Amino acid sequence: MWVLKEKSFADVLEERIHSNPDMTWPFDAACKYAQKGAARNPTVTSNSVTLTILPATKEWQDATVKSAIQFLDSTKPPAVPALDPAGSRIAPNEARPVVIKEILRAKPRFSARTLGILPDKELPEADQPLVEHLTPTSDFWASSNSASLIHRYATRAAEPKIIAFLDPEVGKLACAIQAPLLAYVLKNDPEAARPLLERAIEARGKEKGFTACNHTLLTDVGTLQSDNVLQEIAIKSLNDSDPEVVSNAASYLKQFGSASAESVLWTRMVAWSEHWKGREKDLQSVPGENMSAMYESAAGSNLVEALGGGHGWLPDEVKLRRLIDLSVTTTQKQQAEQFLKAWQMRPWPITFMPFVGQVHIAQFQETSIESAKEKLLQFPQGSAFEWIRFGQEGEQRAFDEMSQFANEHGLKLAVKNVQK
Repeated sequence: MWVLKEKSFADVLEERIHSNPDMTWPFDAACKYAQKGAARNPTVTSNSVTLTILPATKEWQDATVKSAIQFLDSTKPPAVPALDPAGSRIAPNEARPVVIKEILRAKPRFSARTLGILPDKELPEADQPLVEHLTPTSDFWASSNSASLIHRYATRAAEPKIIAFLDPEVGKLACAIQAPLLAYVLKNDPEAARPLLERAIEARGKEKGFTACNHTLLTDVGTLQSDNVLQEIAIKSLNDSDPEVVSNAASYLKQFGSASAESVLWTRMVAWSEHWKGREKDLQSVPGENMSAMYESAAGSNLVEALGGGHGWLPDEVKLRRLIDLSVTTTQKQQAEQFLKAWQMRPWPITFMPFVGQVHIAQFQETSIESAKEKLLQFPQGSAFEWIRFGQEGEQRAFDEMSQFANEHGLKLAVKNVQK
């Protein structure tokens, strides 16, 4: 029996997750063998369990989800499921029944980060159970996991009940519950989501029971479900009286804003700079005192970040030098100067981070290969890039895909090998 200090492994796991929320990404639990590979360590043979953050590689996704869930339910260490004949990944039907069983639990133990691996766009059979499990009295983890799974799998038929739950609670729910529910409504009915999102942005005041989720609302929802409705709210929020809302609006537009948002950001940056130029000392926060100076400074920094490294536009040297001139704090000037330095490099460097799937192109941090392709299309035809290759697992496949894309669009992509 897997027992630690007279407690079941599931109990210990729950305590660990509560004390360390970071453990919930990308898997709530994983056996130590999953990270290194089944061939070298096919079973766990010790009661000393090591929980690890598992790289979210497609090769091990289905296998590790099934194994982690079995691990919680078993009284003996489960073996890693056998691979398919190609040796690359577990057959989807191996994990499917286990995943669906977890989705339908009264208190789901995993979020969509773990259980979202099914190819199904929706699971109609999950609508009613997921909505029923979502109650104001549910514990945080069960509710946040249910909300995450609703966004991932619930059909539009569940929308009336979701809105009925959300409407009286907007601004008062925990961020990890509110954001995926708003993202669900945004996915299915953007115009129905608009007033809910606007109210969530305006919700403020602990004395009124609000949770301050408006400080991260736009990026929290946008990461799950971006939409032009969010961009419109973000643009409006650039002039919010709360600098933390301004910061988040700038961050959202950096990641998800279209090219049309760039001019609005410049207007806001100019106004912010004119307000604080010559008052740099007022932006210096003092530990233990009013934090408003820090929030104001962060708002300016996020505007700089958005203009210099935004996904939706390509700032040239003239714009980056203007950004340096508009910067107020030393940190902002340094960041703007780093943007200019990266822009002036030729060929432009590209680095790939397999663990998180990010691609860095010059000063731009793209969240995926597809996002990186969109960024490349903003560069003039004939532009030259250099892939900095470290020889990491999965890097060659990413390079091949990007190289083919570059060739098809009149761009040049060479390779520079870097020793590990």
